[in-house]
Amino acid sequence: MLTVKLPQLFQFHQVPRVFREDGIISGYRHPRSSAFDCVLSSFQMTNETVNIWTHFLPTWYFLWRFLVLSYSMDFRNEAYTWPLLLYMLVICLYPFTSSCAHTFSSMSAHARHICYFLDYGALSLYSFEKAVEDHTPDNLQMAGNRPERNMTLEPKKGLGVQCVIHEDNEKSFFFTGHSHQLFHVCAIVGTHFQMEAILTDMSSRQPWLLTNTSLPSFLGTVAVGMTAVLGNFLIIGIFTSIIICSPKSSCILQTSLSESTDLKVQ
Repeated sequence: MLTVKLPQLFQFHQVPRVFREDGIISGYRHPRSSAFDCVLSSFQMTNETVNIWTHFLPTWYFLWRFLVLSYSMDFRNEAYTWPLLLYMLVICLYPFTSSCAHTFSSMSAHARHICYFLDYGALSLYSFEKAVEDHTPDNLQMAGNRPERNMTLEPKKGLGVQCVIHEDNEKSFFFTGHSHQLFHVCAIVGTHFQMEAILTDMSSRQPWLLTNTSLPSFLGTVAVGMTAVLGNFLIIGIFTSIIICSPKSSCILQTSLSESTDLKVQ
C-alpha cells in the first residue's frame, strides 16, 4: 500500500529568523523544503495551511463567475465591458498568486521573498484595476453614493487578534485563527461583494450610460492594464536580481541554517 510521509514541522526557535512570524510559535515548515513537500504540506496543519486554502478555493469561485459572465457578455467586441474584463481577470489572479506564494515560500529564503514579491505585485494590480473600474463613466456617476472599501494593505502575519496558548499544543491558535488568516477571509468576502456591486451597477445603468456617456477606450483600459502588468514584472525582476546577485543578500536574508542549531529532519 502506498503511503506518503507528511513533512516534519518545526518550532519558532528552530527556523532562521527570516521565516519567523510574530506571534506564531509552532507549525513552521522546513526552510529548504522541496516543491513537492510544499504542495504536500498544504494537506497537513501548518501555520500556512489556512492561508493557502482561503485563497486557492476562492480562485476557482471567481474563475467560475468569470466563465459564466463570458457567456452573457461580449468581452471581445463590447468596449463597455473592457474594464469589467480586466477586473475579473485580476480577481482571479490575486488569490491564486497569494495561494502559490504561501505554498512555496518555504523552499528557501530567496524563494520566500520572490514569492511575496509576486503576491504584492498581484495585489497592486488589483488596486490598479479597481481604480480603472471606478473611473469609467458608470462608476464615476455613483462614486459619492456607493460605499466601498479597497483592502490592499496586507497586515503582518501574526499581529492582530492574539491569545495565549501553550506552545506545545499542536492544534492551537498558531494553525487557525491568527490575523493573517482573518485578513484572507475578509479580503475574499470584500472582493465578492465588490464584484456583485459592480455587476449590479453595470446591469441597471447600462442603457442610460450607452446613450449618454462615451465608451471606455482601448488605451484607457486594456492597454493601460497591460502597461501596469509589465511595470510590475519589471519592478519584481529588478528586486529579484538584487537579492539573488548581491553578495550582501545572504546576510540580509539570514538564510544560514547555522542560526537554527535545533533544525533537524527526523
